[in-house]
Amino acid sequence: MNNIGKRINSLRLLMGKTPEQYARMIGVSRQALLKWETGDTENIKIRNLLRISECHDISVDELITGRMTKAAAAAPKTENFWPFSVNRRVFFQLPKRRKEAIDDYIRMVVNDCAREKG
Repeated sequence: MNNIGKRINSLRLLMGKTPEQYARMIGVSRQALLKWETGDTENIKIRNLLRISECHDISVDELITGRMTKAAAAAPKTENFWPFSVNRRVFFQLPKRRKEAIDDYIRMVVNDCAREKG
């Protein structure tokens, strides 16, 4: 598996999507997606790279190279505090169990902070 294929696979798994769901979301066949994830990315079209990067709110450059652009690194992650590497749009697409686990974690951290201050 090449680096782009690994990143596509990781992004799909981060969203909690099956290959069928993810392929449908970006508008390609399941077979095409699985080819990319296993490293056959020679014929991947730029429009598909754009769709993937838009779904994850990253640049195409970041998708291809794995390096964050200087502008993205300098920009705040979100307008509000969001202590996760998952952006909000991706968070809302996570399975219910994962969202609940993150919510529980946030409540725990907030309660710990409140106890320390009080």
